[in-house]
Amino acid sequence: MKSTQEKVFVVVDPTASEHIALQRAIITAKFRIPLPKLYIFVGVDAESVDTRATNDTLYKNTTWFESAIHGPLRAAGLEYQIEISWSSEWQKSILQSSTRFGADLLLLPIRKKKSSMLRLTFRPCVKNKKYSTRIFSSAVLG
Repeated sequence: MKSTQEKVFVVVDPTASEHIALQRAIITAKFRIPLPKLYIFVGVDAESVDTRATNDTLYKNTTWFESAIHGPLRAAGLEYQIEISWSSEWQKSILQSSTRFGADLLLLPIRKKKSSMLRLTFRPCVKNKKYSTRIFSSAVLG
């Protein structure tokens, strides 16, 4: 049985209608002993999303954070912290932040097409002092 608390880094795109990576983290946390510590990274992938001021999905308030993030995590009884990023380098900011957190597992929502999403998970590994990843993915139809 694993005795150290796993650190799970979860990326939430606030412009998405569903937060698949967060949902997956909450569901799978129940099967980990001890419960993992979650690091919720909220950021917009500017390459995949219309970032003009007219895009209403870019605007979130405290009610959204409570219902979409805080509420589900509290209900699941999970330890977590949240980071919000305004970086235009979405992928690099995820890698930098997850490394700083010391993540054992990363859960990422990757948009495939407007009608579907790709769920991508990768686990960072340190080999010969080089950063490498093992990637696991599965498509989720929207």
